[in-house]
Amino acid sequence: IQSAIRFLAFLILAFLFLECRSTSNQSNNHKAIPIIDIGKQADNREIEYLSKYSTNIDYIPLETCQEGMIADALYTKMRIHDNKFYFFSPTSDTPILCFDCNGKFVKEIGVKGRSNNEYIGNIWNVIINTDNSDITLIEKSKWLVYDSTHSYKQTLQINHNNLNPTEAYYLRNNQYVYLNRGNEKEFYFNKGRINNIIEDKLIIIDSSGNNLQTIGIGYQFIANTTDANTISSPSIIQSHLFSTDDKITIVSNNDTIYELTSTPVLLKPKYKLN
Repeated sequence: IQSAIRFLAFLILAFLFLECRSTSNQSNNHKAIPIIDIGKQADNREIEYLSKYSTNIDYIPLETCQEGMIADALYTKMRIHDNKFYFFSPTSDTPILCFDCNGKFVKEIGVKGRSNNEYIGNIWNVIINTDNSDITLIEKSKWLVYDSTHSYKQTLQINHNNLNPTEAYYLRNNQYVYLNRGNEKEFYFNKGRINNIIEDKLIIIDSSGNNLQTIGIGYQFIANTTDANTISSPSIIQSHLFSTDDKITIVSNNDTIYELTSTPVLLKPKYKLN
């Protein structure tokens, strides 16, 4: 019996030692990540003047012509590459509109239709390959690729379930990354309440549309009840994907801001949000 007691005591001490060591490592890792205190910063807001970052501002009026009319200016997005502006709207089925650096209309990119080299619905996103100037038009069912002369090149049938690339960017070496929001899944809580969850993922694909890597970011909870008349509404923020200064940043829904490293493709924590 005494031997058993000694052995049990040894196991308890070993467990406590490992737990303390794990807690210490977690504490050190947590301290290594800078914390952004949103509440404190909100109380100490300062005006940032554009003159701090630029010395000259030029206004570029866009050419007014029948082919170059922007259908939905409120939701129009823009991409800039090789001294050209590319406009598109996720709420409109108009093609990509290309203007040069002086605002002169160049051409439309993309044709709406039902063939393999045409897009069916709205243009969700546009990606520009900064290595070879390929332009990828994204809709939900497929991605249409155009070369540097804006001529049709190929169609990518993305091999991924629940495709919903709301935000997508060129990564490197003819690889692309996009944020995928899956379909809602039921999640059961106590007291009979039912909530739905949506998992946010980063998907890495090659130039042929093959899935190279999937990185889970977190879950978004959708408030719901068994009452059919109750309208669902998000209970926490969604994850978002950004690209600035050739760096891809992920603002997750778990209060952490990550940077996506390219070699290897990993999520590196950059900031914690308080």
